[in-house]
Amino acid sequence: NNDPYAVFTNKTAICQGYANLLHVMLRTQGIPAMVVNGYMQSGIYSGMLSGLGHAWNYVCCDGVWYVSDPTNSGEFAMSNIDNYKTYRYGCRCLQEG
Repeated sequence: NNDPYAVFTNKTAICQGYANLLHVMLRTQGIPAMVVNGYMQSGIYSGMLSGLGHAWNYVCCDGVWYVSDPTNSGEFAMSNIDNYKTYRYGCRCLQEG
């Protein structure tokens, strides 16, 4: 269940659930944020996108946008987006192609 309340009470989810929970928690505090969906790169097929969907967040703090991955405990300033593409298995949001 990816419902933020269920994730909070059950303390377990897949990436979409963690991203949804972080989004709700931030927005209730007036912090601009959004959930982003995309794909992970496979470590096995170096540099190739796999069919593994992934979800993470974009968060604005003190006027700076960050990429935040609550599933993998990663965060980077949006200005360093290339860091996220190589973080762990690497990710590509749907808008990037």
